[in-house]
Amino acid sequence: MASTELSPTTNSAHSADSAHQDGADRSDRADSSDRSYQDPIQHALDVLSSMASADEVEEIEALRLRAQLRRLRVLIAGEAKRGKSTLVNQLLGQDVLPTGRVPVTAIATTVRRHADRSTADHPVRVSFLDGRVAPFALAALPGLVTEAGNPRNAKGIRTVDIDLGPGPLDDVDVELVDTPGTGTIFSHNTAAAHTAYQGLDAAVFVVTADPPMSASERDLLAQIADRSVHTIVFVNKADQLEAGELVETVEFTRQVCAAATRAAIPIYAGAARSGPADPGFAEFATDFHGYLVDRATADARIALGAHLRRVATTLLDADRIGLRGLDLFETDADDRIRTFGDELDEILHRHAELDDRGWAAARSLRRALDASAAALRDDLTVRCISAVDAALETVENAPSVDDLERRGRAEAARVITGAVDSWRADQADQLERGLGELAGRLAADSAHQLTALREAARSLLDIELQAKGPTQLLTASRGFWYMFDRPASIQLPFTTTVQHWAPNRARRTRTRLLNELPGLVDQQIGRARSDLQQRLQEGVRNLLAQVHRAHEQVLGRIRSAVDDAQAAHRTGLPALRARRSELDARIGRLTELLVSLS
Repeated sequence: MASTELSPTTNSAHSADSAHQDGADRSDRADSSDRSYQDPIQHALDVLSSMASADEVEEIEALRLRAQLRRLRVLIAGEAKRGKSTLVNQLLGQDVLPTGRVPVTAIATTVRRHADRSTADHPVRVSFLDGRVAPFALAALPGLVTEAGNPRNAKGIRTVDIDLGPGPLDDVDVELVDTPGTGTIFSHNTAAAHTAYQGLDAAVFVVTADPPMSASERDLLAQIADRSVHTIVFVNKADQLEAGELVETVEFTRQVCAAATRAAIPIYAGAARSGPADPGFAEFATDFHGYLVDRATADARIALGAHLRRVATTLLDADRIGLRGLDLFETDADDRIRTFGDELDEILHRHAELDDRGWAAARSLRRALDASAAALRDDLTVRCISAVDAALETVENAPSVDDLERRGRAEAARVITGAVDSWRADQADQLERGLGELAGRLAADSAHQLTALREAARSLLDIELQAKGPTQLLTASRGFWYMFDRPASIQLPFTTTVQHWAPNRARRTRTRLLNELPGLVDQQIGRARSDLQQRLQEGVRNLLAQVHRAHEQVLGRIRSAVDDAQAAHRTGLPALRARRSELDARIGRLTELLVSLS
């Protein structure tokens, strides 16, 4: 189903020759003149690991492990509450991943099946950010990968892998990755999802029949399909629509997918929660398994080649700029490389200003939020006093002060909860729109900076840069407020109640209740406002961090290349020419590598 494929190769020649390579250093293995390499993937891994930075080597070594396993990595992607975890469970034939009515998955979770092993007592393997690796029973999973069990990844988990025994999909080399949903109220989950997307091979993109595919889902699909060798769209919850409505929704989804990806994306519609009993899901599961049987191994190899090409292209751009700088220094035309360096510094300076723009937007959104909270406080105080006063009017002759206060608390909870819930939802929508607009402005600014970099390289250095800026990381975190539990019975900060009825105590209790209501209203609105403010801060912080990480991959490496050229020039002509020879060799190897991977 993929449109391109690497030339078929075997690993036998490489395996036979690898024994002769034991003990050879990395640079020897990376030498393009070593004809023992018959596999371009293995050759590319060795070449790139010898040339990359420490961060890039970590990525390359992860790709090396994937090359050894030869498994297709299929991400189950999409926004929150689309039924991704349920779909994975149905494909696996058992309830492995936690599911629920609120956003659940917080950590990307990889699941594999093995026909040649029985289910272990501790099939869950957790890698922590501090380097620890620990096994867990499957029952421990909710406490590891869910927002409720591991809020904001407080346990410091890097990855979670689950190895299951025999069952569906154990006859294909595949791993399913259940990702946190984007667009949740937890922006760190959105960031975790986008990190997982960088390592995808193929994808099943899950949307729902009601509501139909949104603009944010369209944009996310376009970003995923750009990296995926094969993408499938599953329209979940199809059982919520009538037959005619479902046909209309699927056709709408097809048109949106075609416009977003400019490709014919397979689309299925069904109810994942019903599993194989649902005809739509059964058709999807059958075709998905058929795709894996036919294409898993080949597409895993194609995807691996694409990952390696992205790394190689970034390295090649930087080396070409470095070499061009050396040429200009050697021919006394160094004013051009210096001018390019100045323009690059200006681009980097403008990039640094994105922080100021982001936080300025956050301050503006927060001022609007504070003003709205103040207006709500004044209005709700009046409404709450009126409602509670009216409710207490009917219980003037209540048998006890306890009963009087209980009625007052219940009415206050009803009025405040309804008003604050409605306000919080409205403000969340407005903050989402504001953060989305900020993400769009940052994306446009970033694209402009990359365009300026390309134009500077073209006009000053006669170089066409090839690497794409990783703008897929610029998708906005669309949710950032903290959902506190609905206060079904708000405990009012009233003084200790009088346990027995006495003359005039009912009137005094009623007056005291009404006097304390303004403070209670202010307290509940303050809680909601504080959570919204916190999520706004977190959303902007995560968004800016994504922008910086994306640019560092391009701008940072090119800045280093210019600095290296200037340093070589300062050390004298012999060093400059030695560096030139080194870059010539690197560029030759990278160019050859890209040809072998094409």
